[in-house]
Amino acid sequence: MFLEIQGLKVSYRSYAGTITVLDDFYLNMKEGETVAIVGESGSGKSTLGQAITKLLPPSAVMDGKIEVSGIDISKKSEDEMSNIRGTTMFMIFQNPLNSLNPVKTVGFQLMEAISIRNQRNGENMTEEQMKNEVVETMKVVRLPDPERILERYPHELSGGQVQRVVICMALLLKPRLLIADEPTTALDVTIQAQVVNLLKELNQTRKMSIIFITHDLSLAYVLADRIVVMYAGRIMEDGPAEDLIRKPLHPYTEGLLMSIPTNDKNAGPLYSIPGSPPSFFSLPKGCKFSPRCRYVFGKCETEEPRLVNYGSSSVRCWLRG
Repeated sequence: MFLEIQGLKVSYRSYAGTITVLDDFYLNMKEGETVAIVGESGSGKSTLGQAITKLLPPSAVMDGKIEVSGIDISKKSEDEMSNIRGTTMFMIFQNPLNSLNPVKTVGFQLMEAISIRNQRNGENMTEEQMKNEVVETMKVVRLPDPERILERYPHELSGGQVQRVVICMALLLKPRLLIADEPTTALDVTIQAQVVNLLKELNQTRKMSIIFITHDLSLAYVLADRIVVMYAGRIMEDGPAEDLIRKPLHPYTEGLLMSIPTNDKNAGPLYSIPGSPPSFFSLPKGCKFSPRCRYVFGKCETEEPRLVNYGSSSVRCWLRG
């Protein structure tokens, strides 16, 4: 396996005590595979991305094993991780502007990415060769008029262009794993589709493994080979994208699918999952989704189900045994 996560647990020390925001997380990912992590805000999706890259805040405590391309990163120091980030893995955050220096031009920052890569790999390139590679990579991510954009500052670009610049930076560093944390949240629907199609194309042409973190199940279906549905820091369902969309196993997945708008004028009112996600300070006993589940029965409220295999998928639900 290219990425293997076993029993991952992330907790935070807070004024009210220690809270666990990611619990008993498992993931096996093949090289070149695209996995979507789906769930409502507060489900632990972004924490997962930060845990894989070891970018958690100082207050976090992480247990479990994370192995990427044979490297057990859970035992790596910050100095060692600084060499792994950008070469083995790269993370795109929700707000791409936060990833760029506002007082440096786009060209300076992209050239700097190549310089860092060359330094790590012992490569020697002239400034002209580096600029040519930057321009060609900008064309790959469909940035219009690269020569003009190179001279601009991040705030002078549109949201879609800034996101493409960050993806361009990732490609220049040549990581094997790209973690995209809600990369389309701040973009309009048309630009969202363009970014998703770009990620899909990069996965197919460069065999880059991608973890796509999103709250939008429809976007996940377009891009991913597999989908992991999270709730309250736990995996509720994990399976091939086609199977999960066609025949969801967990009531939460079913609710997310029913909440997606359609073009059917006779579909009636759009379904909404009742209630709100629970607070990590006061998680319900038993199944964490039970207070919002329309299929709930006695056992759901007293015992938390385990994640069990169900065909080619896995599910955490008493309805499935």
